[in-house]
Amino acid sequence: MIKIGDRVKFLNDVGGGIVVAYQTRNIVLVRTPDGFEIPTLTSDVIPDPIEAETKAVSPAPGAKTAEPVVAKVTPKPATTFERRGGDMLHFLLTFVTYVNDEAEKMLEIYLVNDSNYTLTYSLIALENTAATVRYEGSLEPNTKIFLEEISYDRLGEWERILVQGIALKRNKPFSPKEPFSTKLRIEGSKFYRPGTFRSSDFFEDPALSFEIVKE
Repeated sequence: MIKIGDRVKFLNDVGGGIVVAYQTRNIVLVRTPDGFEIPTLTSDVIPDPIEAETKAVSPAPGAKTAEPVVAKVTPKPATTFERRGGDMLHFLLTFVTYVNDEAEKMLEIYLVNDSNYTLTYSLIALENTAATVRYEGSLEPNTKIFLEEISYDRLGEWERILVQGIALKRNKPFSPKEPFSTKLRIEGSKFYRPGTFRSSDFFEDPALSFEIVKE
């Protein structure tokens, strides 16, 4: 399975890049060396590990082994899309409902960054006095990331969620934001009520969103 941070190459085109986010469970954002982020089907990319192929050669007696020369490469700052009004923080935890091939109702869970800030986050499940980190990472501006797919009978795993994060902009000046820590209560009974899932600007299928931060 392709993971965020993997280096991939395109099957039907020249080039490739690094996977920076999942838009859906089947579509990833691939950042090319030019800084562009290209939505691509996971079936249209393959892993592209960068490994130097070396042959084992036994040195002559008394010979010195040459030290490897490592080239230093300065990465080019990536350009990110910014939209008008996006400097107000808006982060959501969203559940999208659909019916799978076995006619079973399922849920896809996403973290949505509806702002011009990069979000560094930790998503933590709470149970009694214990806390367990479920997900952590970085989410680029104006993108969403697919977290996991669950059946309705697993909603109890998401009943009490703590989201902690820091929002900032890279490679440019910005207005600093305070770190946040938000507790969410995900009531399973709500998912069965008529009209709970509605149309959304972020998804084609009906969705139920919980506000993490909204300025």
